[in-house]
Amino acid sequence: MVWGYGWYSLGELLVSGLGLAMIARYVPSRMGGFMMGGYYVAVGISQYLGSVVANYASIPEHITNPVDSLSIYVSLFNKLGFVGIGCTVIAVAMLPLMNKLSNTHAEHAATAGPLPAVRSEEFNTPA
Repeated sequence: MVWGYGWYSLGELLVSGLGLAMIARYVPSRMGGFMMGGYYVAVGISQYLGSVVANYASIPEHITNPVDSLSIYVSLFNKLGFVGIGCTVIAVAMLPLMNKLSNTHAEHAATAGPLPAVRSEEFNTPA
């Protein structure tokens, strides 16, 4: 059980870092902080929705026989499975758009020249 939590935690750490890296890569720097904040809001909403799903999985107090609770879990996992399949279809449908945006970003990054030097007021450096 400890190994399971360890792998789960490692997966969450890697996904979080990857999500922030994708935001840093594809979002203009002037909007980076706002979009990263939006990412954390989305993570918070998903954690809330996880608690809602956990409440659906709770067994009423009057049910003591494990066989009687089976219908609750089967219904919940069927619904979650259909939602997962629906989200997968939406993600696959969005792949051409995401590839187009990624290629546009790569072409723009390849043709862009170096950024201009920044003048610092703090250190009184010339432009």
